[in-house]
Amino acid sequence: MNKKNVNKALATLVITTMFLTVLSGCIGEEKETPAPTTAAPTTAAPTTAAPTTTAPPEEKEHFRKLPSELSSTWRTYFENVDFDGDGVLYVDDKYLGRDDNTIDFEGRTGGTFRGMGAELSTVDPIQVTDTASSALCNKIYDGLVQIVPYTTKVMPDLAKAWEVSADGKVYTFYLRDDVYFHNGDKCTAHDFVFSYNRLINPDYASPRRSFATNFIDTVEAVNDYTVKITLLEPFAPFLSLMTYSCFLVLPADYVSKNETVTATSAEYGWYKNPIGTGPWKFCEYTKGLAEYVPGDHYRLEANKDYHEGRPYLDYWNVRFRSKQRLS
Repeated sequence: MNKKNVNKALATLVITTMFLTVLSGCIGEEKETPAPTTAAPTTAAPTTAAPTTTAPPEEKEHFRKLPSELSSTWRTYFENVDFDGDGVLYVDDKYLGRDDNTIDFEGRTGGTFRGMGAELSTVDPIQVTDTASSALCNKIYDGLVQIVPYTTKVMPDLAKAWEVSADGKVYTFYLRDDVYFHNGDKCTAHDFVFSYNRLINPDYASPRRSFATNFIDTVEAVNDYTVKITLLEPFAPFLSLMTYSCFLVLPADYVSKNETVTATSAEYGWYKNPIGTGPWKFCEYTKGLAEYVPGDHYRLEANKDYHEGRPYLDYWNVRFRSKQRLS
């Protein structure tokens, strides 16, 4: 077995072990559509009596709008799934990942979390390999999909829906059109493609590069809010793979203007003020004073405009146990 196949096998084993739930298997068998008939429709004889008109049943207005391009099979799935287990179907779930029945922003908002943790090694999603940096990145950035809290199941995030081709190789993700980065830029499919290209670019030397190259053939922005990912071969835990930190989305315009990376050198100006779409952001970002003190602490503030509802807490403070400086 050559080195590439060994690496691929090991990566598959790691991913499969960490995510036992195979989301692709959640979709039931597609029902057959009855064959059309050539018989003429039955027409009632005309009558002089006033016709009786029965109004069609009014279709329920759902909170979440599914994309019109979604196939009937996958539309049925998303209309009938309760991802976070709060008894509210996804299409009517206002606060995905939280119990809609107990949401109380007025009575529970405010306060500060204070904790201790290890120093950060990076704020760049494609460089994350440690728990502390992963925890931070998952607070300030979002991915196409995310893990249901306290489970290994997968639910939507920046993507409001997806569908998989019959051969299991093509995943089409339909993104939300109401998500903004902390600096006010709108998040689109092009930001995901940019973030993915950073991951696979050898100049960035990402330790997670093989998570993409071992499984993904191409990534394409079909339009501003549609991403098509084609795999090298069918891979059942692919949705679980997409929850890894290395697939989190960065703002293309902001990052590209604030970093210079070549095969021999790298400058990351945006590391001082990382920007994402997540529920938390660095304090005082708008003043250019991101509150990260290497060797001491970092301080986040709630993103009050978060697309799934702001966090209850106002601030998130972590003091470091060690003094390893962020490079």
